[in-house]
Amino acid sequence: VGRFAYVETLTKSKDETLIPEALDVWLGYWRDVLLAATGAESALTNVDCADEIRALADTVGPRAAQRVVRAVRRTTAQLERNVNDRLALEVLMLDVPRL
Repeated sequence: VGRFAYVETLTKSKDETLIPEALDVWLGYWRDVLLAATGAESALTNVDCADEIRALADTVGPRAAQRVVRAVRRTTAQLERNVNDRLALEVLMLDVPRL
C-alpha cells in the first residue's frame, strides 16, 4: 500500500522532473545493491547507505537486484515513450522485491 501511495504522490506532482529524478536515484541505489550482492570490487555510489545496501544485497541476492535494475531501466524507457506514468510506476513497484 505504501508503494502505491508513493506512486500516487509522484504522479500527482506538478514537477515534471520528479519522476525521472526518482528513477535515477532508484537505479543508482539498486546498482549498488547489485554490486554488493555480486561481490564486485567497484566502489558504491551511495557510500552513505553502504551498510543498508550490503544488508539488502545479502537479503535479496544478485538475481533479484538485477531484476530491479532492469525493471527501473525498462520503466525509464517506457516513460520516454509517453506511456501512462502511474501505470508504469505501479508495475515497477510490483517488480521490486518485498522487503
